[in-house]
Amino acid sequence: MNQDGVIYNNKKIRSILLDAAKDRVLLEIRVGPDKKLFGARFIHVPGGTVVDDEAEDILSLYASQIGGGETVTTAPKGNVRDEAEDYIVISPLEPTEGNMRIRKTPEILLSFHVGITLYATKVTFQGLINVDNKGQGLKFTVPRVMRAIPRRRQARVDIPERITIPVSVQKRGSAVVSGLLMDISSGGLSFASPQAKVPLLKNDKVSVTIMGEWGPVSTFGTICFHAVSRDPRDVQSTVDQYGVQFQMLSVADAMTVDRMVKQLDLASRRS
Repeated sequence: MNQDGVIYNNKKIRSILLDAAKDRVLLEIRVGPDKKLFGARFIHVPGGTVVDDEAEDILSLYASQIGGGETVTTAPKGNVRDEAEDYIVISPLEPTEGNMRIRKTPEILLSFHVGITLYATKVTFQGLINVDNKGQGLKFTVPRVMRAIPRRRQARVDIPERITIPVSVQKRGSAVVSGLLMDISSGGLSFASPQAKVPLLKNDKVSVTIMGEWGPVSTFGTICFHAVSRDPRDVQSTVDQYGVQFQMLSVADAMTVDRMVKQLDLASRRS
């Protein structure tokens, strides 16, 4: 990498792509002369095909049949049999309008975060491709040049007191736990709810729904902490405070959360 943050090393670029695929980062795709923004995730990069912890193919979450395409087959646990691969595959774009746009403007701008670094590059659309005959993705050239831009990881944004955003969380087989959002980031949130006789526990797997003007946003997550604390809106009362790490957030919902974080960050700065 030179002093301007430009990476030319092919091995390094492929390593970055693989890290991004493993982390299931949100890809920001800009298409056409107006650089309209769309979202996606990696399905396949040289070295691996993305499969989540439940062994459910990522295509079942994001992909739709969009007609035609060649086929790439994968070995168990997502290891690609073809050693000569020289392409990347991403999920169909959200909003879906992008899947038609990309045929007219094959070269796109692709950016994503790995850790505290933003990576940006250009890739060219090569066509549709089937993965294990379970769904279709968009096939692109492997980038030859990539720019690295160090920046702070998206911090959690505290919800201003004047804004109320309801949250409901439920562990399978248990009652719904309702509360108010306290803070949020692209990777998770914390919320406060009235104390329950049987609180959620750390490592519980839960469904999460965020309401409000951006919602509903529904996903799954893992309880990463639980504590009893003073109610930030009523210091005479105590509440259960929970932290939730997002899991299996769809592309569309990930884009909504990202937009929510940016708008709430702006609102908190004005308050």
